[in-house]
Amino acid sequence: RLHSRRIFTATTIAALCAGGLAATTLAVHARSDAVNVSATSSRPGTSAATHATTTTPFDRTRVRVSLHLDAASLPSGGSIGATVTFVNETGSALRVPGCGGFFQIVLGDRRGPSSVVWLQCLVMYTVPVGTSTVRGELRATPSEAGVAIRPGAFFAWVVFDDPRPDVFVAAPVPVRVVAPAVAAPAPRCAVHELALDYYGGGAGAGNDFGTIRIRDVANVPCTLVGPISIVGVDAASRPVTQSVSYPVDDHLVLTARAPRVPVGASAPAGEVVADLLIGAPYRDDTSSPDGLCHSHRVVPAAWRVRLLNGAGTVANTSFDPADPHNQFASLLTCAGRLDSPDPVHAE
Repeated sequence: RLHSRRIFTATTIAALCAGGLAATTLAVHARSDAVNVSATSSRPGTSAATHATTTTPFDRTRVRVSLHLDAASLPSGGSIGATVTFVNETGSALRVPGCGGFFQIVLGDRRGPSSVVWLQCLVMYTVPVGTSTVRGELRATPSEAGVAIRPGAFFAWVVFDDPRPDVFVAAPVPVRVVAPAVAAPAPRCAVHELALDYYGGGAGAGNDFGTIRIRDVANVPCTLVGPISIVGVDAASRPVTQSVSYPVDDHLVLTARAPRVPVGASAPAGEVVADLLIGAPYRDDTSSPDGLCHSHRVVPAAWRVRLLNGAGTVANTSFDPADPHNQFASLLTCAGRLDSPDPVHAE
């Protein structure tokens, strides 16, 4: 059974790590103080038969091996920790061969483990007298051929890199592979959980521009859902501009407890805020004798921002310390006209 393990259909590898496989000597240490590894020559490409000539014969009935899993199930594509316990009652330390570890923990059925692959080198590991434990890992990841592990009932087996049948035997442990948990989508943003900040953007080619940043100030992330409409209002909250409806990019999840972004800066890495860009033709007026907008200039006092579940208001003003007298700190419009909207997007 163990002689056929070198087929390249491994689904899981869990053992001690060994580095520098091409080196002439190795000094490898187990991830447990109970098991140490002796230094020996590393010979890439060593076969199983070569391994057999380097091991020490012993009475296998006086060596017990058991497997304990950290959990009774693991998600498809995931892993769980495991502990392999050795009880060596032979009276002397045992030298066993391996490469990158001397055992693997693999999935299988009631009849036996799946085939695994071993690295081709020779490292001698020592199992001390008495009880010792080694931590490992059981994985439910796709095979070398890319075949996924489907949910179902399995057994976890400990397989050893030793060509002698049944040198170490550990009873298999039942385990279930379950469908991976799907993260629940972030809840829809509520108006009272959002902060609105206006930033003047400056003018160009007869148009004025500004940005309303939308931040999540609640304790949990939220999903911003459109459409979002805006309208400029005067000091008495009466509309003075046309109303414009903005689509929102799909799956726009805002970061929780997001602080205000300083003027002239961008949101820091890892912080997601939404940008709603406003544009307005403020300069030109075809009804004016000189073609410029004089008598029809409209500067809203604030912007009313309406989401699906409520509305908020943000003042149409910003302050740039680098330019405190900037005439475009508030968005200017001619007759309340606004440009066609672009989708609200993450900054």
